[in-house]
Amino acid sequence: MTIPLPVILDALSEYPITSNIRYPDQLRFSWASFLPEQGQQPQEDRLYLCTLEQARRVGKGFEQCCFLCVSDDPAAAECLPPNCILAGKIDSVVSLARLVQERICLIRDWSAQLYETTMENPSYQQLLDLSEPVLGNPVYILDASYKLLAFTQNILDDDAIDIHLRETGYHSEDALVAFRNCNRFQAYQNDVGVLVNPPGNPNKYATVSKWLWDRGMPVVHLIMVCSNREPDSSLLGLFEIVAQNCAKRFRQQQNAAPHTG
Repeated sequence: MTIPLPVILDALSEYPITSNIRYPDQLRFSWASFLPEQGQQPQEDRLYLCTLEQARRVGKGFEQCCFLCVSDDPAAAECLPPNCILAGKIDSVVSLARLVQERICLIRDWSAQLYETTMENPSYQQLLDLSEPVLGNPVYILDASYKLLAFTQNILDDDAIDIHLRETGYHSEDALVAFRNCNRFQAYQNDVGVLVNPPGNPNKYATVSKWLWDRGMPVVHLIMVCSNREPDSSLLGLFEIVAQNCAKRFRQQQNAAPHTG
């Protein structure tokens, strides 16, 4: 599997980060490693860890690669070579590797658990139970009729819309009217990706949502309420991993018993 770059860089949230990369949210890596030995072929799905001086020296032979660097030069962030990210206030490449590789191992282990669980034809609740500690925000999964299928059991929010959903298993009529008035339904119909809604639209908190589609029809709706953590690029990447596994679960369920949720 590969991991979105923002999810990896979340391990360095306590450190200043400067980058010279186009479209960083689109980059994904299987692992982070030191530069290969001379003569070895670089791998584009690796995030290479090195000093800034090394990145400048070898960059011409690694045009398609991405470097995550450290430097002892206070002015280093002012002029970075292409495809380079600088992590400030980290004393060595070894320290950088420890932080980054621990993060990658955590996400890979979690993803492996999701994959193994998905292969056993789990419920959506099982997938959320595994994902709850990683996401840190409440998540709800509904079917196309807005019936509640699963939600995080230990992380809840105090939005009146969601309290009613948890207590009854359905959205209230007032909530559905509010969704319609703010064009939420129209946005869902026109978008198959991740949709980020600001607070008050109409939920109390910002939300991240995604519809899963089957044969041109929306079938399963995931919504994350950002009551504990803001919807940054790292969180969106983690949410996508959950959505991908929920989509696998739906496909498996359809293969076993077509036209069911």
